[in-house]
Amino acid sequence: MDEESAKVLVTVAAMKLLLGRLYTLVYSFANLKPEDVLAAHDKLRGMLADHPLVKSKDPALSDLMSDEVAREMDRFLRGVEKDFEQASKAP
Repeated sequence: MDEESAKVLVTVAAMKLLLGRLYTLVYSFANLKPEDVLAAHDKLRGMLADHPLVKSKDPALSDLMSDEVAREMDRFLRGVEKDFEQASKAP
């Protein structure tokens, strides 16, 4: 991996970490329960599945990229759910 690619990877990882922590804080401030977060995320996942997330002149590429974006978003949401559940159990 070249230096520029490494910088991009680190930057994206940092942004995901920060965004995940912000989600957890917002959910905590809103006094949501873990099941409320799961319901909201399930609704979001359903909306993502109904619409192409990446548009391209090549429909196959659009489908491939949309699927990958949806998978990555699902991984992110699952991480937030796990972090929020742990945070909600803390005293």
